[in-house]
Amino acid sequence: MTEGKTLGWLSMYRRQLTIYTLIALLALTPLLAAIPTPVAAAVEKPEVSIDYPYLVIGEVNATRTITIVNPLDNPDIEEIRIILPEESADFVNCTEVSGFIGSPSVDVVGSWIVVLTADETYGYLLPDGGKGEVTLTIDPEDAETEEGVVDKYKVTVKIEFVTGETLTEKIYLYEGCATGVEVDVLYEGEPVSSSTAGEKITVTVQTVNATGYSTADEGVPLVIWGEYYDEDAEEWVQVEIAEVFTDSDGYAEATYTPTKAVDWTFRADVVMYGHDEEPDLKAKLTPGEAPLTVEPAEPTKVVVHTEYDVEGYDVTYLESQEVDVWVTLADDYDNPVTLKDSSATVTLTANRGELTDTEVSIPKGATESEHTTYKPDTVYGTYALITATVEVKSGVYEGTYTGSSKTLKTSTLADSFKVEVLPTSVPAGEYATITVQLKLGEEDFAQEGVPVTFEITEEDYGGHLSVTSTTTDEDGVATTKLYVDTELGAETTVEVTVAKPTTEDPTATLGTTETPKIKTIAGEPAALGIEAPEGLEPGESWDLRIYLADAYGNEVTDNMFGAAIKVTLKASAGTLEKNYTYIPADWPETGQVYIEYTAPDAYCVVTITASTTQYGLEPATVEILVTTLNPIVNITSPVVDTTVTTNETEATVYIAGWAKPSPAAEDVSIREIKYSLDGADNVTVPMTGTEVETGKVFFNFSVALTVNATHTITVYAVDSDGYEGSDTRVITVSYAPAAPVLPTEVSEASTDKASYSPGEEVK
Repeated sequence: MTEGKTLGWLSMYRRQLTIYTLIALLALTPLLAAIPTPVAAAVEKPEVSIDYPYLVIGEVNATRTITIVNPLDNPDIEEIRIILPEESADFVNCTEVSGFIGSPSVDVVGSWIVVLTADETYGYLLPDGGKGEVTLTIDPEDAETEEGVVDKYKVTVKIEFVTGETLTEKIYLYEGCATGVEVDVLYEGEPVSSSTAGEKITVTVQTVNATGYSTADEGVPLVIWGEYYDEDAEEWVQVEIAEVFTDSDGYAEATYTPTKAVDWTFRADVVMYGHDEEPDLKAKLTPGEAPLTVEPAEPTKVVVHTEYDVEGYDVTYLESQEVDVWVTLADDYDNPVTLKDSSATVTLTANRGELTDTEVSIPKGATESEHTTYKPDTVYGTYALITATVEVKSGVYEGTYTGSSKTLKTSTLADSFKVEVLPTSVPAGEYATITVQLKLGEEDFAQEGVPVTFEITEEDYGGHLSVTSTTTDEDGVATTKLYVDTELGAETTVEVTVAKPTTEDPTATLGTTETPKIKTIAGEPAALGIEAPEGLEPGESWDLRIYLADAYGNEVTDNMFGAAIKVTLKASAGTLEKNYTYIPADWPETGQVYIEYTAPDAYCVVTITASTTQYGLEPATVEILVTTLNPIVNITSPVVDTTVTTNETEATVYIAGWAKPSPAAEDVSIREIKYSLDGADNVTVPMTGTEVETGKVFFNFSVALTVNATHTITVYAVDSDGYEGSDTRVITVSYAPAAPVLPTEVSEASTDKASYSPGEEVK
């Protein structure tokens, strides 16, 4: 064969091989597509921040704290690397970590990588929802790279999770020669110490350089904010105005229009913080501040105030019968305006309720009017509005002004409530009445419409309430009925809650209280009753007790018929001492009524019936199981004999079920569960649960069964008297090889061209 032919043959062989490979891959495609791909939840980026991202150059040992918050439902964090550029510092050290799990390892590697690794005992640094803090000591550079321009360094925080995923966040660190800032307030370009509400002001900031630096610092990051003390809320209020960077002259400014007529202080620093909460850190700016007194603008309206008003809420809930009311003249921003040179007359009108005075005055030099009293409509939920007209007859504010209160809504006016229950001992099938009475001081208070809720406190209680939510009537009374549980001796209390919404909390309540315990007692005689054991051994004797019961089977306390009652008895098997007896007229004072019964010798279920001709008494029937004293064992998994298959040499099979004492046994309990496999020695297994009412105990364990064999497993239960019961399952284990994965036939396949060069991709 010539060389040319050899090369041609090889080319054809490669082409055929490539085509066969393509066909094989195409055949595998449906199988690969059928393999489920696990869906991983997206990892949310942790929140990373620094407490004060600026350092004054030339200072030493400045601490800065970096905080990492791992969002809820994120994987746990295993490692954190904080990477600072080498040129950002002469020295970096980690001085403290907090919030992390255990005692993480901390190392500073090279210039400058701070590495936090998990405590080996726990295997992770920070769980989801956790917050950790890393405090670094940084010696900043001694000079700016370019004088007069702040150096901005990117700090990379690399976070690795226990899942192997990695996320990177960045924060910035600034270093400059500015050591402080000066703040001024301007109005129309001129410095001012006071202004009028609604006037636009300019807050200016100028950096102060370190000694020896004549060029102002450009690029200093600053926050400008204003603050004032809110006397009503008794707290300081901060308002962020702008985040800025200084220009080449070290200057920055922001405009703001204050509308609150109070004494303001405008501040600037690298970060914003609360009043008197300036960070105690080295290498930071000395912050600047400037005061400004904002005066009210000219009056434009009237505001009617009540003692229950809260700033920021449009609806005011009135909580008492008499409400303090007063009026102010106000500017467009609701700032009260002082009448400087005259008095004013105020006329008040209420569309609901009553005002003690409909005319009051605002004295000269005063900000508010004389106070008066408003008596709201007592019906709960009533809406009202008080309007006012103010007439200023002379002076700079001469004129007539109008306005109104916020929307007023009547809340609960009572200050307490009383709960009564009648009766507290209730016959089965009947009810107790629960009454709620509103109170004001020591007196009953009549207010209609107040919401009242009732809730049964006892879990699994068989009774129910006629209503669980209602309102008081015109006398201030709300009622419900508790239809009691029919089981004798059942007890519960009922929780009673009365609403009393406030302006700040419309869900507030006047209080919650519980009733005295309400107990179920037996009702009137309606049937006979038989007290008998659940089970007896063959030939065993027992004294059956005959009694009177109510309609729900509860034993009653007396024979209300006032005469002896003849009771006829029948047994489907076994022997009764006699087939009739009498319940005396003065039962049970003269003692209980017993009839001896002897069980038959054979295992069976015996039915015993008691009946009477006394009108109004239903017959009674009980069943007695005549059985062995051995415990009952029931394997529920597998429920029957079964066959299992496996492609291994052994199969793990779970055996589950329950055991309980024999119904014929008295005062016994299951003490041990054990099993035997294929006749081997017994193995004791734990009880996995108990059902107190029935005496059942539960078991659930596994056994390893060899393949290609039939196994017999017997579970035994031993009670406290030493009696033993059992249940058996036969389990066959067969071998079944795993199903082979076969290629899928491809009916059609093609390539993009007839021939290819060596190494060329086949399409």
